[in-house]
Amino acid sequence: AGSLLGKGTFAEVHKVNACNAHASQQEVVAKVPRGKRCFHDGPGLPKAVRQEVQMLLMVQGHPNVQGFRGIYSAKQSFSGSVSADLQAGPQWAIIMDFYAGGDLWNSVSRGRWLEHDSVSMVRGILLALQHIHHLGIIHRDVKPENAMIVWDKGPLKEDQMTGACMAKIGQSRSSAGRAHV
Repeated sequence: AGSLLGKGTFAEVHKVNACNAHASQQEVVAKVPRGKRCFHDGPGLPKAVRQEVQMLLMVQGHPNVQGFRGIYSAKQSFSGSVSADLQAGPQWAIIMDFYAGGDLWNSVSRGRWLEHDSVSMVRGILLALQHIHHLGIIHRDVKPENAMIVWDKGPLKEDQMTGACMAKIGQSRSSAGRAHV
């Protein structure tokens, strides 16, 4: 079970520990679709989860786009209990990079920002949006809560947009995330 970081309309985000091939642990986030989005609608991944993973894979490779680590299924919910929702099949989680700096909304709420840090944050968000737009994807949920901050022992190093709701032009809703867009 992981600690709950936040809840949105379509998903919960949990901080969890993941082991890599060398048996070392890293903190990552597990975005767990809620409601109908997590149920199977045929063989393989549920359609909404599959679309989100495809979107995340498309936008990888930009320094201001959240790192995608993989997809995970479990018979137990991320809150640690067996859920009634799981009777319909496994619970899916999209595993992405964790940013200890938190989100822009909480950071700004705690105090003032220096001008150069603000400029760096806005620049990073705009570069991430430019990247996904060049791929024909529209970010559908640009807000301070989806802009994650990476600090490097002092001033703002870079920013990333995450949990970002994106949709391919002409398609229905899908989520993705690093600005960390």
